[in-house]
Amino acid sequence: MVKDSLPKIKINDNKITRIKKNVLVAQHEDKKYIIKKKRKRLGEKFRYYNEVRFYDALNKGRLKFLNVANAFKDEETENLVLEFIFEDVNNKTIDKLDFVKAYQELQFINNKNSLLLDLYNQIFRSYNKILLVSLFTISRKVNWQSTFKIFKTYTSLYLSEVGFNKKYWVHGDLHLQNYFYDINGKLYFIDFENTFYTTKWPLVELISNSIIYTNKIEFNNSYLNVYFKNLPADSELWNIDLYKQCRFAVISHSIAVIAQTKWPGKKKDFIDLLNIGLDKKRMRVWYNENIKLAVFP
Repeated sequence: MVKDSLPKIKINDNKITRIKKNVLVAQHEDKKYIIKKKRKRLGEKFRYYNEVRFYDALNKGRLKFLNVANAFKDEETENLVLEFIFEDVNNKTIDKLDFVKAYQELQFINNKNSLLLDLYNQIFRSYNKILLVSLFTISRKVNWQSTFKIFKTYTSLYLSEVGFNKKYWVHGDLHLQNYFYDINGKLYFIDFENTFYTTKWPLVELISNSIIYTNKIEFNNSYLNVYFKNLPADSELWNIDLYKQCRFAVISHSIAVIAQTKWPGKKKDFIDLLNIGLDKKRMRVWYNENIKLAVFP
């Protein structure tokens, strides 16, 4: 990490502002820095070390399009110290090509292997978690019949999707507050606590991010279009079964929204979308209308 360019900052400094439970803003001389404190609970500790690992890999990587804050783990306090970039945020609309180029660099990052972190992520942070959410939340917020259909469809999709040779990294918390331009027009990604890899579902996050809700569900297929236009000719992803990726994305994203939303109308709309994903015929129609002709005309 870029340790030499960042100062040692003590938690007991006078100029400290708490913005979250374990996230602080520290004033040091004429600059501000973010401090992410090491966690104590086991699950939060794994997420903390996962983020440390990613900042380490991203700071060392030769990246052309993806920008991340300079960061280092202080060996004395074990806190993560990052440069503060939020005062220089540009609110202009994210260009789709800029986003796709940065996202593809994140997907293909050469990250350090960690048996414990990756095992934890595959169990609790990866797409496998939809089974836990379905068991404990969908069964309560929708019904047990839907939970049974989710388990059955997930198993069928998982076993039928052979997978790829490479690991594809997934941000894990991709929303508009976690990527933005700075004042100089550089695209930054932040918050890598939930990042994990997949060998089966490399496009699910991008597809999920293209499902937009403003009083009704809409799908922006232009991100997928740009993604494939920017994909290298020798990429193994040209052999992907896009229908399965879309079906899995529709199901997993619907489950996440239903579990989190407090808006009855939004919940109802995503239960309807979930039912589309769980029905082969309706999903095929949705795929043909929203994706197939637009991405591969």
